[in-house]
Amino acid sequence: RSEPSQIETYKTDNAYIIDGTDISGHRSGGGIEPEETMMAFKNCAENPNFDIDVFEFDLHITKDKQLVLLHDNTLDRTSDSEEVFGEKKVRPEDKTYAELRTLNMGAKFETEDGETPYADLSKDEVPEELKILKLNDILDYLIEQGGGKYKYIIEIKNSGDLGKEGVDILYSVLQEKGIIDKVVFGTEFLCSFDDLVSCTLSPCIYVAGGELLAEAGCSAGLDDINDVAQCRIYVRRIPVFE
Repeated sequence: RSEPSQIETYKTDNAYIIDGTDISGHRSGGGIEPEETMMAFKNCAENPNFDIDVFEFDLHITKDKQLVLLHDNTLDRTSDSEEVFGEKKVRPEDKTYAELRTLNMGAKFETEDGETPYADLSKDEVPEELKILKLNDILDYLIEQGGGKYKYIIEIKNSGDLGKEGVDILYSVLQEKGIIDKVVFGTEFLCSFDDLVSCTLSPCIYVAGGELLAEAGCSAGLDDINDVAQCRIYVRRIPVFE
């Protein structure tokens, strides 16, 4: 529990170090509704019982170069992919967006009472709100629904060349929609300074590993939140953020 007398304040121009409190929907309301589905987003954005400031979600690139929302590297935990595709551990980059749209992304969802209300839905029975989401579609919805008030924490889950390609696609979409300044971007896989500067989204990036701070011209130590805030590079595993 936080002790008000121990709260420290920092002078910074970083837009994400704020005086008040922002409420974030982790995996965009997953746990209450199937994670990172339109059903979960709508529950956060349209339910009068919630007042969300920041939406956090994850992206994978598909075989046909679309960015879709998914946390895990495979589709097994959250969907009926094994039943639909006849194999385990299917990855989004192995399928086209159209193929992934045949899945029920709420198939494995359980309520707090242990119920699985969407488990029996398949094929044409799956509503649009439980099909896999494309980045453009969810951003269009949130921008319209929120009137530009929402902020975003977005993580690319792919590694290697696919991850870099995903970053470039993401940057283009954010630029087109005029919301780059509302996004904190994350990845665990761009782990060298060369990787960092090769990506178009580098002004907004945070990565795993503290070595990048010095190479990027930041003298911050891993436990110095103020110096880190002055860099526009966010380190994923800083103890103070845990």
